[in-house]
Amino acid sequence: MLAADIDDDELVSVWMRPEFIDAVARRIVQLGVGADSDKQQSDGELLTVSEVARRLNASPHWVYAHKRDLGAIRLGDGPKARLRFHLAAVLAELNRRSESRRSDGTGGGEARKRTRRRLVSRPLPRASRTA
Repeated sequence: MLAADIDDDELVSVWMRPEFIDAVARRIVQLGVGADSDKQQSDGELLTVSEVARRLNASPHWVYAHKRDLGAIRLGDGPKARLRFHLAAVLAELNRRSESRRSDGTGGGEARKRTRRRLVSRPLPRASRTA
């Protein structure tokens, strides 16, 4: 039997069966689709630097620069040990930052531009020639 051979009333009755609805709901939970997908991932999985950067819409350089704040976990002892992050820790740090910006009154504004200080060279005092 093809879908074209089924009339609309029969099709609705198939889709509305509780067994079918339960099967679809179980499959959605298995796939981790829904509001709890970030929570499920944060419980067991660790994110790489590139995954954190992609989720935060930031560069990997920014993630490396803020690794301590984001709760980085070093995998290994060497100088080039890989970093991993718990999603919950990253999100908690971002919430903390946004709350502190709101309380400071700086939330949502443009970032301040850093100005470079230049050293001014001054002429040396003339040495008096006393001979």
